[in-house]
Amino acid sequence: MPRTSQKQREKVIELKLLNFTVCEISKETRIHKSTVSRIILRYESRGTVEHRKNPGRPKKITEKVERIIVRESKKDPFLSSTEVAKVANVQLAASTIQKILVRRGLRSRIAAKKPQITPKNRKKRLIWAKTMLSEKTANFWNSVIFSDETLLELNPKRQRRVRRREKPRF
Repeated sequence: MPRTSQKQREKVIELKLLNFTVCEISKETRIHKSTVSRIILRYESRGTVEHRKNPGRPKKITEKVERIIVRESKKDPFLSSTEVAKVANVQLAASTIQKILVRRGLRSRIAAKKPQITPKNRKKRLIWAKTMLSEKTANFWNSVIFSDETLLELNPKRQRRVRRREKPRF
């Protein structure tokens, strides 16, 4: 909801001092009646139409620092929040960095496990496939069921975490 501008509030008070009613001021300025009433009440209690300064402790981090934290996390999504703080060279608690990253849509998730095929393994597979293609007949290959050997753990203890948005899995 947009705030009323300083000029609008001054115009409301100017019209009130000219003995306009709240309804007339509302029609003239195109500001809702309840807002006009609130502006008048605040003027009468404080003597001014300016907004108060926001109360509370000022933020410890700026928008620029938040962007740096997000950039460093996107560069290496496997960094923990304390590691991000070290790389970004900021002195913030891990929980603060986590909140910043979650607010920006980078939640910590368990990384998907992908088997890595090395160039050496790739060459071996290609050689094997070419020899089998020339040695065996088409009838033989119709009866073969292929499967890939993968390490399977019932209780995986080596879970890596990654910071990413919801959709991209890899």
